Formats: sequence, C-alpha cells, structure tokens
Amino acid sequence: DGTLVGFGANTYGQLAIPELAETYYLKFSPFTRRVGVIAARDDYSLLLCEDDRVYACGKNDSLRLGSNIGEETVYPVLVPGLENIAAISAGSQHALAIGNLGQLYAWGGNSKGQLGLGSVSTVGVPPQAVPKMTGVTAIAAGNDFSLVVKGGKVFAAGDNLRRQLTESTIDGSTGEPVDSSSTFVQINLPADVIAVDVAAGSGHCLVLGSDGYVYSWGFNFAGQTGLGVSTTVIASPQKIIAPAGVNKILAGANHSLIVTNAGELYVFGDNLFGQLGNSTTTNLTSPVRNSFFSAVSSAGCGENNSYVISTAGNYAFGDNTAGQVGNGSKSEDPVATPVSLNIASPWN
Repeated sequence: DGTLVGFGANTYGQLAIPELAETYYLKFSPFTRRVGVIAARDDYSLLLCEDDRVYACGKNDSLRLGSNIGEETVYPVLVPGLENIAAISAGSQHALAIGNLGQLYAWGGNSKGQLGLGSVSTVGVPPQAVPKMTGVTAIAAGNDFSLVVKGGKVFAAGDNLRRQLTESTIDGSTGEPVDSSSTFVQINLPADVIAVDVAAGSGHCLVLGSDGYVYSWGFNFAGQTGLGVSTTVIASPQKIIAPAGVNKILAGANHSLIVTNAGELYVFGDNLFGQLGNSTTTNLTSPVRNSFFSAVSSAGCGENNSYVISTAGNYAFGDNTAGQVGNGSKSEDPVATPVSLNIASPWN
C-alpha cells in the first residue's frame, strides 16, 4: 500500500526513522507519502513516491541525496528538478533516474565520470540531464560506474578497472583499455542480443536479453558473473548458458540472483555472508537453483543480503551485523537460511 518500512542500520537516517541508530525488526517510518520504488545503499536511500518525484534520506556524501540539504537527513527530502520519474537506481556515491519520456538524469559523486556528463569534476547537483541519453528504458548504478539500456543496446560510463566498460573501450592514444570514461560508451554484446534490463554490482555487470538469457562481465573473484569460472575479471560480455526464460536479474556487491518465468530463483557468486540463501557459505561460480523457493514474484539485493517475495511469503538472508535480515536480532554470524519477513500495515 506504499507504506515505508525499514530495518537494519540507521546511523545516518537512511531508514527515514528518527532517533533510532538501528532496528533488528521491521519498523514503520513516519514518512507519510506512499512509496512505489525504493533504491537503497548502505547509508542512504532514494524513494520514488506516488507523485512520481524522488525523495532522499541518509548520508549526503558527494551530494548523492541530490541537494545541498547538509551532511545527512533522517526525513526524506525532495530531490529538486525531477518530475514524472519512472525509475531510480542508487550507486555507492552516485544516483540515476529515468524520466517518463526516457530522459536519463544523474547526480552525486563523479570521480570516475560515472555520471556520463563528459567530466570528472562536475558533481550533478541539482540532478543533470545527461546529453544524448534519451529513450532510456533501464538503468543500474554500481560502484563508480553506470549501465543504461537505450534502444535495446547497453551503454556504460565510469570506472573500467574491472572491465565494467569491457576491454574493447580503448584509449586512442595508448591502444589499451581505458581506466574510465566520463561519457557513455556502447557495450558490444554478442550478435543479435537485444537488452531489456541491466544490473550492476560493485564491479560486475549483468544484462537480460529479450531472448530470456543473461549476459555478464566484469569483476568475478567469487564467480559473481555466473560463467562457471573463477577468473578475477571477465573482460567482455559472455552468455550464461542456463537458466533460460529469465525475467529478473539482481546484483549485490559480489553476488547475483536470477528469477525465471517459472518463478524459480537461481543464485551465484559470493556467499561469505550466506547471501545465496542455501544454508552454506560456499561461493558458487555458476547459477544454481535455490530449492527453498518456488513461485518467486520478485527479489532484491543488499550489499551482502538478499530478499525474496514468493507466494509462500517474504524472506531475507545474508549479513545480519546490523539486523538487516529483520529477524529481531543481530549477529556476527551469517544468516544463510532464509528467514520470514512479516510485513503488516497500519493502514489495514
């Protein structure tokens, strides 16, 4: 019903709950606007609300809250200059949004050119419309890089040290792959692939094709690209052979989730904190079905957490050092087996 609920760390007000450092169980925020979409990082949150405008709370490093509100705010403040917004994405130091006509907006940290504005010195506050980026249909903000889908093609800007922009983005003066790009460059996907969605981790990239397959590249020390190898970096997009019929892709810092049309959940990558939800802490380099779940309708990733919505209920698992699995406690030990999230509404 659009009521905002938060749990976990709240050191900087990122849960929009005043006078609370952290909460180990689900707690309602006094924020009164109905929320449709949440994009959250470790210490700030973006809220796309019923008025199709964006509100932000938490820590304001690099002005990633989109305004000069100060160092932090517990009460979500309006991000100025954004109206009729259709999608939002929160990176570690920067943020992205799509207008309802497909215009890309970017703001916050820009040390690697991740805003795509042609400069590393410009901080996009208030949010800037990115030149030549219209008709955008999907976005993903990673750690100092951005992925965008436009016309079925994928474009990327920002950091390339882990080949997030791939090895084919070449510095004309050296002939070597660039360290970063402050403008969006096209990613060369395998022939005939039409991109419909993107997901970005700390340094790995996922693309969902219209063919129902997933393509990946970038940082891979824990197998988070799902290609069956432990090579540290995957330098160009590769097809993940299975599963097929995928309709959702999600990326945590170094782990990945895939949801299929049949409602099956596949997991791979880093599992140190139990974020794959298979009752182990063993990494997986290829997608493996998590048999705990069926009839999955949606899912999400925190940095080292995962969240799943299915007909059987809502579940969380992974890192719980600040109570972010919402089970009423916090612990240094991973929560590797999914626990139930009971979300009630004061409006019912």
